[in-house]
Amino acid sequence: LLQAHAQASARSTSQQAGADAEPSSSKSQAMKEVLEGMMNQLDTIAEDLYSTLQDLDSPDLAPQPFMPAPHDIITYAHKIRYTTFFRSGTASLPPAPQPWQMNTGALAAHGRAHMAALAAANAGLGPGV
Repeated sequence: LLQAHAQASARSTSQQAGADAEPSSSKSQAMKEVLEGMMNQLDTIAEDLYSTLQDLDSPDLAPQPFMPAPHDIITYAHKIRYTTFFRSGTASLPPAPQPWQMNTGALAAHGRAHMAALAAANAGLGPGV
């Protein structure tokens, strides 16, 4: 395709430089040749893409769900186990959240509101009072 374009450009340049006879018709002929070559190349590319897409629709190429082998899961668990444990004496606080941290969270506030609603319902006051 690039060679055809280069040849057409060379022909049109040489014809413009020395020829007096109909330079516009020879230039348009060269452009037609280049365009026909490009259309042929595009047809070939389209056919190749179509066949590739048809190949992708085959059931052999369908994505399969990923399920690691049990051995791989156990190996990964052993690899990360040293990052998820706490040895006593290595820090001043235990690794788990402390009660004061748990009581200041949004989940604890929701739990307190729920318990208050239950207490009010059990007292006969109804919810939200």
